[in-house]
Amino acid sequence: MQHKQWIDAAFYDVAGSVEVASKPELQREVLYWLSHIHIVDQIFFAHLTGKTHAFTSTVSDDIPELDELRGNSTALNGALVELASSMSNQAAQEVIEFVFTDGMLGAMTRQQMLMHLSTHGLYHLSVTGTHLIKAGVAMPPVLLTTMLHRH
Repeated sequence: MQHKQWIDAAFYDVAGSVEVASKPELQREVLYWLSHIHIVDQIFFAHLTGKTHAFTSTVSDDIPELDELRGNSTALNGALVELASSMSNQAAQEVIEFVFTDGMLGAMTRQQMLMHLSTHGLYHLSVTGTHLIKAGVAMPPVLLTTMLHRH
């Protein structure tokens, strides 16, 4: 989850950069995907912690302002890192049953949910990164090995 936290922070930095802020359509796209990722993170955090959520969709056209979204995402990523680092092997293997936002039933282990959150965000931000590159903006690094090398 530390890798996810690192990638998300880098994309929030880019979303707030002068380069991206000067391109409103590009900034909206980056924020749209960061918002979507945060919604999915909230849904699965609720599943992981046995709480309920009110989401009926994983997307929203009501995208929070950058600072609000970043603050909420940073706090949730911190909670996910704490949850993952303190989880026992037994808890990680526990199967959690839940309902997807489309009403379909689902069941995943906590470990699978955490892996989903990591790969889900990485996928969307990697695709978004190609749009940054096409617009002449450097894509933040996303590789786990890069994170490990720098920290």
